[in-house]
Amino acid sequence: MKWERGRLGYPIARMDNPDKWRADDEPMMAANNTSAFNCRHVTGNPQSMSPHSYGTAIDVNTVQNPFRDSQGRWLPSNGRKYVGNAGLNRKVTHPAMLVSSSPLTDALEDRGYFWGGRWTTGRDWQHFER
Repeated sequence: MKWERGRLGYPIARMDNPDKWRADDEPMMAANNTSAFNCRHVTGNPQSMSPHSYGTAIDVNTVQNPFRDSQGRWLPSNGRKYVGNAGLNRKVTHPAMLVSSSPLTDALEDRGYFWGGRWTTGRDWQHFER
């Protein structure tokens, strides 16, 4: 995989149009795709539209920054090694992992985004939302 580094030096694995996966979030996350607009339901909740549908959310390096769904599963499954104990102890490290001191976390929070890594009921390490 070729990693691209932006102006902040933060690496992005890939950033392809969600249409490549027919807007199906799980295989897109397994492919480590960074994405924003994607008209779809909340993963695991077909009754609710995702904030990605409105262009108000971004998911970044989904394998290195997995999230926990409502059934307690970490998605994508190939990112499980990056969450540690209940998603709170991330001992495995990778330059694409988002933490509170990441340059990308700082930059997006400075622009009014909330980072899912700060949620108290579970973690969504990949997710930023306005």
